[in-house]
Amino acid sequence: KSKNYTEALRYCKHFKGYTHNNGINMLEISRNDICYRWEYLNLIFQTVLNWKSTVLEYDNQVIETNEDKRHIFYHLQQIHTENINMLSNKLYMEYRNFQSPKDIYDMNMQLNNIHCIGAEIEADYTDALLDHISKMKKDDDDN
Repeated sequence: KSKNYTEALRYCKHFKGYTHNNGINMLEISRNDICYRWEYLNLIFQTVLNWKSTVLEYDNQVIETNEDKRHIFYHLQQIHTENINMLSNKLYMEYRNFQSPKDIYDMNMQLNNIHCIGAEIEADYTDALLDHISKMKKDDDDN
């Protein structure tokens, strides 16, 4: 086993789709996982890519070469990027007129409420959204 095996398992345990049966670790990922647990998915991929036993399967097709695995990973990364951009734009349109620190605080509280009531958006994700929205607001103000 790799020296990073325990670390990879620790990352996998952040996913509901992780199972271990008959000595085989399997991770079934959902769109929500791609969007809201990207950091862990990225770490898992970087950790296990070069392991001989790592196999990806999509749509009943087994993907074994590292080049093909990377290709699939980049598509997953694109899904993640498009999702954060879509949410950022939606939030920005809703909150483009905030004027005061209280407005920003209220928006942050709403994002935290989304996190708390089960959308399972990670704290880093809400921080990234706020940073993106603030940048968009600044760009608007500069124009």
